[in-house]
Amino acid sequence: MLKKLLSYWVDSVERCGVILGDETIIELKNISENPKLDFVMREEDFKEYAGRIVATWHTHPITSANLSVEDYIMFRSKPDWYHYIVSEKEVWCYYIRNGKVILHEEENSLP
Repeated sequence: MLKKLLSYWVDSVERCGVILGDETIIELKNISENPKLDFVMREEDFKEYAGRIVATWHTHPITSANLSVEDYIMFRSKPDWYHYIVSEKEVWCYYIRNGKVILHEEENSLP
């Protein structure tokens, strides 16, 4: 699945979406006013897949897969899901433990 997520990376805008329990990757519309530097997903889009979402994902077109302050806030708002950040060559996975965002070390690099 990590390699498949890499295929969503482009250098022009942040793309975003969700991953369902059966590993289906769904791209959602990025409604940010500045999609080159940010992503925003509509809560209504999450509702369409309620009970089936296990993760979110988004790309970083001009930075690494490190999380930003905005990522940290968004990830904490969805503590039951994993969160993937896709950069040009890496996919990093984060999760929430005790209210903190933690990097899932095994997801740090692709084979």
